[in-house]
Amino acid sequence: MKKYFLMAIIVGIGVWLGINLYPEAEPILIKNTDGKCILVASIVLDLSIGFNTIYGEQPQLAIWLENEKTNEIKTIYVTSRAGKDDWSGKIMCQVALPFWESRSGALELNKILRKTEFDAVSSATPNSEELHVEALLDSASVWKYFIEVNLSGDYNEMFNLYPNNTMDSEGNGQPSLIYGGSIAALNGEYSEPTLLGRTGQIAAISSIITDVNGITTAKDIIKKVKLKVFK
Repeated sequence: MKKYFLMAIIVGIGVWLGINLYPEAEPILIKNTDGKCILVASIVLDLSIGFNTIYGEQPQLAIWLENEKTNEIKTIYVTSRAGKDDWSGKIMCQVALPFWESRSGALELNKILRKTEFDAVSSATPNSEELHVEALLDSASVWKYFIEVNLSGDYNEMFNLYPNNTMDSEGNGQPSLIYGGSIAALNGEYSEPTLLGRTGQIAAISSIITDVNGITTAKDIIKKVKLKVFK
């Protein structure tokens, strides 16, 4: 009884603060499906963490899908600065979303082509704690999905300004984290991702390091994620 009472208090506080602790995906953007399915990704972020970094910025984030059968890789959301490699007025951070860059083909494009390639799925850095993303998928297709998130300047004891006596010149702090799972484009299918690992603090790497020892506040940037398919 006490557990349910506590849960009611937590949900009540969340509603009072305007935070949806249990995001329920609903398609609101795509109207004409042409017989395809709509994948909806709903993410709840903790933006307060960004205010406590040395830059006070909000996180860079990318969501993409990979089809092992067709080898198609589809970026469905990326924050503008990382997606378009546009760091005007900011410190350039080549290690912001390195795993997404290595998978999406972004590294093979110059800035002009990157702006063209990812313009349709790019968005400003989130200023709301709830993020809603939609994508059209062929019915019955099966996808792996990935979410990479990084917050610059979120230093801690392990990922400090001088790791291994080498200065973190790009102000990365804790490296990006990668979450993932799989989902089929069938009506009613849903999935919640697991934490797969991280990238590196100093150098841009194209693989996932499964050891997340030393990661602290970066684990709390994403509070809740749910992907659901609608027909």
